[in-house]
Amino acid sequence: MKKIILLFIILSGINAQPGWSDFVFDGITREYYLHLPDQIGSVDGLVFVLHGLGGNANGMIGYSQMNQVANDNGFAVVYPNGTLDQGGTRFWNVGYEMHIDETVDDVGFLVALAQFLQTDYNLDPDRIFSTGFSNGGDMCYLLGCEASDVFKAVAPVAGCLMEWITESCSPQNPISLFEIHGTQDNVTWWDGDLDNIGGWGAYLSTLQGIEFWSEMNNCTESTSEFLPNLDPNDGSIVISHKHSECSNSTEIWLYEVNGGGHDWPGSSGNMDINSSEEIWEFFNNQNTIMNVDYVPDWNLVGLALDVADASCNILFPESIEGTLFSFNNGYISETYLILGEGYWLRFGGSGTTTITGTPVNGLTISLEEGWNLIAGINNPINILEIEDPDGVIVPGTVYGFTTEGYSSAEIIEPGKGYWVRANSSGSIILTSD
Repeated sequence: MKKIILLFIILSGINAQPGWSDFVFDGITREYYLHLPDQIGSVDGLVFVLHGLGGNANGMIGYSQMNQVANDNGFAVVYPNGTLDQGGTRFWNVGYEMHIDETVDDVGFLVALAQFLQTDYNLDPDRIFSTGFSNGGDMCYLLGCEASDVFKAVAPVAGCLMEWITESCSPQNPISLFEIHGTQDNVTWWDGDLDNIGGWGAYLSTLQGIEFWSEMNNCTESTSEFLPNLDPNDGSIVISHKHSECSNSTEIWLYEVNGGGHDWPGSSGNMDINSSEEIWEFFNNQNTIMNVDYVPDWNLVGLALDVADASCNILFPESIEGTLFSFNNGYISETYLILGEGYWLRFGGSGTTTITGTPVNGLTISLEEGWNLIAGINNPINILEIEDPDGVIVPGTVYGFTTEGYSSAEIIEPGKGYWVRANSSGSIILTSD
């Protein structure tokens, strides 16, 4: 039997800010609960947490314990509610046989909600993710296939990949996936149900689903290892399987909970891992793809991502060799780019370079008295939002460079370099609010 376990969890002390809201999509009023981290500062991403069949958003707040992980790491969490099917059971529409007559567009709803929250809270569009339990995990697979332009990565827990989804799965962008699944799961079977014995519709085994995603992402390397058995009394162990060297630096992970059931490890069943912490670690390590345009001749450039190799010839392969220069009371020839520093770089023609790396959402930059070349972070920053605790920036002296020459800059754009003048040595801080 599949997706029949209901979660009835009594909650107390739920953070009321910002709390419950309605969201109308496709003529249906939906509900969601939004949690913002306790700490003051920028919000580093948005994680959707989807409940299982017969469950609800309220139950997932307590069961996943994701709010505490969000507070510790500074990201937002949204818990949307599915709709009620004809039998009065709350669900996500992933095409179960029992839901053949259901027409609710949950992919459209979740995409619209993600875009609304991203805009309303000025969140990084490259830091939107989804996880879910059971039926909510199945929904994550569907989002991965149909909404990879919005969701950067998905992490199903005790979920499955429905066979019908594989027949048309063609993500717009390669997308990372992380499944956590018990081998003794008696609801979403580890071995799958391609013969539809359970009556929910055919679905792949856990290993088949991971292999499907790995092949789709052209992964060429894989590793497996046993994770520490921290609780020898929980009747299970965790084996980590990771597929790497995939398209667009994506990753495919599987935590095989050997002996585990239909659970969210760390909350029930296996206690060797905290699923929510592991999921955030996976999400947080996902790379961002950034396109940087350049024009013929000289350009001011910068590095806005934490990259594996910051060599100029790797980041800007079309640039003219030997033309990367930093500035420190004079020009200095360089071969590597450093976060926060701006550079002159020369090109023989116009074009675009693609840089892949981890987002940099905050940066402290040291300035020397006089002129400095700086670069920004992962998101555009208005110069009025630059934190200048030492008061060193000379007003009106932030300049960018285009084919028309220097111009006063209002926005620090990712991947670009800028001149700024300081009246003394000190530091400035760039953050993504």
